[in-house]
Amino acid sequence: MRNSEDQTSVVGAEGLELSQEQRLRGTDGSRKIEVGADGVRIAVADSEEVPAVDGQDVKLTIDSDINFVAQREAEKKRAEFNAEWVSVVVQEVKTGKILAIGDSAQLDPNNPGATPGEFRRSVSITRAFEPGSTGKAATFAAAIDAGKVKPTDEFRVPNKYTVSKETINDSLPHATYDMTVSGIFARSYNTGTVMVGEKMSNQERYEYMRKFGLGDAIQLGLNGASKGLLAEPKAWDRRQQYTTMFGQGYSQTVLHTASIFQTLANGGVRIPPSLIESYVNPDGTEEKPDAGQNTRVVKKSTAQEMLKLMESVVEEGTGTKMKIPGYRVGGKTGTGQAAGESGGYDGYTYSFAGVAPLDDPQFVVVATMYRPKGNWRNFSVADTFTEVMSHTLNTFNVPPSSTEPDTYNVFVGKEQKKPW
Repeated sequence: MRNSEDQTSVVGAEGLELSQEQRLRGTDGSRKIEVGADGVRIAVADSEEVPAVDGQDVKLTIDSDINFVAQREAEKKRAEFNAEWVSVVVQEVKTGKILAIGDSAQLDPNNPGATPGEFRRSVSITRAFEPGSTGKAATFAAAIDAGKVKPTDEFRVPNKYTVSKETINDSLPHATYDMTVSGIFARSYNTGTVMVGEKMSNQERYEYMRKFGLGDAIQLGLNGASKGLLAEPKAWDRRQQYTTMFGQGYSQTVLHTASIFQTLANGGVRIPPSLIESYVNPDGTEEKPDAGQNTRVVKKSTAQEMLKLMESVVEEGTGTKMKIPGYRVGGKTGTGQAAGESGGYDGYTYSFAGVAPLDDPQFVVVATMYRPKGNWRNFSVADTFTEVMSHTLNTFNVPPSSTEPDTYNVFVGKEQKKPW
């Protein structure tokens, strides 16, 4: 988006055209000549000329076709549930490149004033919220990586669990089940998640969360990136030490969520998300931006186990509607309470972060819906995810999976079909 203050100066008003103004604008040229008293140039007099230098072009990692679909699906979902906003982010697993950022709030560059200020920048980058159950991925990955639990370890999981005088509830009543760690993740039970999470110290969990990138702004070359809010463990209150295990009591952006799942899909190595592919000089040569440093967050074996846990979500857990015919898909659903401006919670955030294909992870798609209206049990971004992920797989001609799903049992014993 450009802003013209007069007839000769055009500067960036928002977005990349503002943040990359120094590279885009180039250098003005100049010409010095001599003129006579009558104002006419003296042809034989010396003159000096400094040619103008064109600015650079900014080449993005965005795939325009995928971004169009992501934008379209975000707008459809926002309209379906009258949500405050919907975001769809697509990230390439092995490079960290952002292929699409679809925001439901449309901005007319010819009339930016018609869009509220908070939506003139991408909410995927600027808006931090409590993620809810997608945040469980970091808890389970940390517990497995630290050797505190294995996916097949057994826990007795009730509908309510009291620890340190704090009672943790699951969203819906259920019987007490003997479950595996993988099963707790698949069914997304808060009670079981706390049982897994309390195997670690608060400091240990916090350090893993920081390694996943929480608490730091993700710099894509755009202004307004939010770092979210992640307090140090010494500041956690009695309840917060448990709610942070299941995605409440801290905040992050959609881009943070995508980065966590990119890390787990990439063998445990976090690649800084990138939006700018290169800067193109006037002569056509390209200059690569600083790519940042890759970080080993969890062991490769831990990441492989987490892919199995994520596949169990889609095959047997809360994400069965996220299946894509022909492809192995894994991920995590999330329903989080949305904090109100005057304290407490007065809304919900619903999301799904998915990876495909699991036999050779290529892409992460995160669909997030903020403050939808209606009954939370009806909220779903399943069709948003499957449409965007399917289009992405087709665009890159990714062959169908050649292997069968590989998951652990949800429950202890032979009987695996139990009521919710």
